[in-house]
Amino acid sequence: MNTCPSFDEGSLEKELEFARARVALLESRLRSVSGTGHLNTAGCWSQVDHFKRLVDDIDQGVLVLDQEYETVFINKNALQLFESDRLSFDLLKIFSSLTAEDQQNILNLVQSQQQSGHVELHEFSLRLPSGRSVDLRLKFTPLFRVDNGYDGVQVIITDITDDLRVRQALERSEKMYQALFDGAGDAIFVHEDGGTFVDANRVACERLGYSREELLSMTPYDLRVDKVITCMDAKPDESGAGAVKSIVHKTRTGEEIFVEVNSRKVYLNGDEKILTIARDISERVEADRRAVLNRQRLKALYEMSHMNESSARTFFEFAIRNSLELSESESGFIVQLEGHGSETWFRNWVSTSLFGGKKPVPQPSSLTECGVWNECIVQRTPVCCNQVGPDDNLHPFSAGSVKSYLALPVLEAGRVVAVAVLVNRKGGYEDDNVRNLRLLLEGMWNVICKKKSEEQVRKSLREKETLLKEVHHRVKNNMQVICSLLNLQTEYINDPQDLTLIRHSIDRVRSMAYVHEQLYRSDDLSCIDFGQYISSLGLRLVSSYGVADRIRFATRLETIKLPIEQALPCGLIVNELLTNAITHAFPPGQKWETQKVSVELSFSGGTVYMSVADNGIGYDGRERPGSLGHILVDTLVQQIDGNLQSRSEGGSRFELSFKLK
Repeated sequence: MNTCPSFDEGSLEKELEFARARVALLESRLRSVSGTGHLNTAGCWSQVDHFKRLVDDIDQGVLVLDQEYETVFINKNALQLFESDRLSFDLLKIFSSLTAEDQQNILNLVQSQQQSGHVELHEFSLRLPSGRSVDLRLKFTPLFRVDNGYDGVQVIITDITDDLRVRQALERSEKMYQALFDGAGDAIFVHEDGGTFVDANRVACERLGYSREELLSMTPYDLRVDKVITCMDAKPDESGAGAVKSIVHKTRTGEEIFVEVNSRKVYLNGDEKILTIARDISERVEADRRAVLNRQRLKALYEMSHMNESSARTFFEFAIRNSLELSESESGFIVQLEGHGSETWFRNWVSTSLFGGKKPVPQPSSLTECGVWNECIVQRTPVCCNQVGPDDNLHPFSAGSVKSYLALPVLEAGRVVAVAVLVNRKGGYEDDNVRNLRLLLEGMWNVICKKKSEEQVRKSLREKETLLKEVHHRVKNNMQVICSLLNLQTEYINDPQDLTLIRHSIDRVRSMAYVHEQLYRSDDLSCIDFGQYISSLGLRLVSSYGVADRIRFATRLETIKLPIEQALPCGLIVNELLTNAITHAFPPGQKWETQKVSVELSFSGGTVYMSVADNGIGYDGRERPGSLGHILVDTLVQQIDGNLQSRSEGGSRFELSFKLK
């Protein structure tokens, strides 16, 4: 493939001779084409020059080779593409710079054209003399003479470097789009408005069970469930914004899948399409359904726990009604079992339907009549059947009326104490139904047992309260007997001092008796209102000593509940201090404008504060230290871990403080 070498003086003549020979050959071919023996050479050369100028001005490279692959013509654009000129253009050098694979492909292509006559394309990369790489596309068009003899090839050369980069970028973009499209975790559909699918990703195909080709032949309406509008019909609004809704898809196998869809308008290649993203929310819907059932069950248990009724039948009626609602069963019954083995009998038989009406279901007389649901009693485990045979005995239900059933035993300490049977749930019974209803019935029985236990405790407590009140009443009566005996004894005592001692003893016994009297009259058998006790005790003492007309008894008392272990000693202390004030604070022969004895009682910071005061003569004339009254008060103060302070200023004042237990 020797082309235009560099010219020197010796080769110029040869090239001219070669050119003349080529011109003569072309003239001969033109004469054969025109059918004449002569040719207007000047006109032909004018047309050839015009053709060359046209070809030189086009934006593609043009190269014409003869049958020996010698260069016949090359235009300016081709020379610019190869960074060459007409004098230095060397086709063989350019061909040699190609890879061996490209060289062989071009040779095979050109050779095959001589037989086929087809136009062929070939693309390759070429490194130019400047070091820049270009991507070229060659279009080979074979040339044939009038006699169909092969006469060479015309090569149209196009620089596709920029086009190839754009195409590669587009391919990368398409691959990325396809990777994102198929790699998404949600099903994605592209479809016409009301027409067939244009595209669907891998998740959509796998979820629905169709191949991509099958989906592309379907319309959105082919996926709807029972004529319900599905996501494909959830059209966007006029602005193109997504319309979100939750619906149901139907797979190829008929399985129903809950999905949340978002549809919006998109433009692909200038055409308006609808893009729909469908997210599988079956697990969320199932979780919501379970949460609703759990809330209904907990609500039922809460209502049962706050029912004032305590009879098992009332709870059974409430439980079977809620069981039907939770399981969406048509009807059912619940019954309590008594006895053991063959001697088991029924109590509190309750049957109803989903709509609340009582079903006329007869109560079996024994377990042998119970049919197949007797298995749950024998096995002590739930028994479920969603395909009841025509010969299965489900007494007391009539034959053929039951399509599915669930029998649930209620256990207490491993023994079946009740059984509930539900029938005819649409779609059959599932594990969730068993779990929810079992928890409901077990909770119901726990509430029944708790109510029964609480009733027994209340009954026992009432009995103990009655007994304790009787004990306090008897203690009070016995102390009254002691006081009566001491009163009788005073009739035989002539010594005034002895008589005073006996009367003080009577007052002490009465103060203790009054504590027991208040306890059996009170609703609280462990504590008494000590403020009320002081008020009543003071009035009784003033009345007992006959000084109510000249000594005023004043109080300022808070309501403080004292336990009996503190009330008894405090009562004796108050009795001693009041008795001492009444008998010694106001001796005869002295005058006072007002004779007053006062008691104050308060509570602060866990401590009880009590004071007994008078406006009498003070300590003078009181019981001497070491007397029984002083010894008794000191002993009782120590018993309650208290602190007693006293002072004599304008009368006597005793202040007692102790911690409330």
